[in-house]
Amino acid sequence: MQKRHFQKMIWLGCGLILVLTGCALTHNMTMTADNGAELQSKKFVTQINQLEAGVQQEADSAKRMQAHFELAQLYLSYKNPVRNYQKALNHLQIYASLNSESADQHGLRNWLSALKEIERLSEELNEKDKNIKHLDIKLKNATQEKIALKNENKVFKNTNVKLQEKNSKLEASNTDLAKKIEMLKNLDRRVEEKRKNLTN
Repeated sequence: MQKRHFQKMIWLGCGLILVLTGCALTHNMTMTADNGAELQSKKFVTQINQLEAGVQQEADSAKRMQAHFELAQLYLSYKNPVRNYQKALNHLQIYASLNSESADQHGLRNWLSALKEIERLSEELNEKDKNIKHLDIKLKNATQEKIALKNENKVFKNTNVKLQEKNSKLEASNTDLAKKIEMLKNLDRRVEEKRKNLTN
């Protein structure tokens, strides 16, 4: 338990260091357009699509590198309604491979490390989400089976009650029939006795 707590503290410390050391890069990664004005949320999709199309066709490696950096910024932005850390990581990795002499390699490595960790945790989360959905389906199926068995049991109980009622009626009918047979036997005996008396 203490080891887990210690590991959490280390991760928290690393996260804090990443935030503090990445300030310069974060400052550089501010989303701007039209002389520094912030992009509006609705413009992110358009801007990303334009850059994605341009990065494929751009012949100038410096412009292509800058486009990858801008795409990473756009995908990372908290204002981006289609934020995608996986794509941000991909574009930042391409930017890092094209820009080996970046002035802020330390900050860039911090961002790459943080995004890789986010990607790993996202994959874990997706896997757990799949497991939860699978278990949820199993639970729903088990609940439906339980309801079906309960209904079936109810039908069996109703059938059993009806059979018991029928059995009680048959038993009463058998008792009544046995009485009638006994009465007929007694009557037959009396008739026989009277016939004997008459013949004597």
